[in-house]
Amino acid sequence: MASNYKFSNEEMAAIKAARRETKDKRADARLKALELRAEGMELSEVSQATGFHAAYVSQLVAKYRDHGLEAISGNHYGGNHRNMNFEEEAAIPFARLPLIPFSALPDAIGLLKRLIRF
Repeated sequence: MASNYKFSNEEMAAIKAARRETKDKRADARLKALELRAEGMELSEVSQATGFHAAYVSQLVAKYRDHGLEAISGNHYGGNHRNMNFEEEAAIPFARLPLIPFSALPDAIGLLKRLIRF
């Protein structure tokens, strides 16, 4: 195994600890691949055990070497972080639909049926 793929005991312990702590199943699968590779398995063996392509396993190891454990175990997906408080939400002008009185509801339904031609 090349020196790039040799892991220290501290690194292996950190990978195992991160795997125990994560609740994200995709991160767990990536950490499992990294753990198996750290234990000395060949790329093809790790690939069969995890379902990842051998080249992806190699990329995971390289990413770990370059950016650390957070690059493997972290969630890198964005999201909508545009949360508003109640005052900001109240400031948005909402279009009001005209309210139809309950007594006029049958007429409105009849009009809709004629428009749609049931």
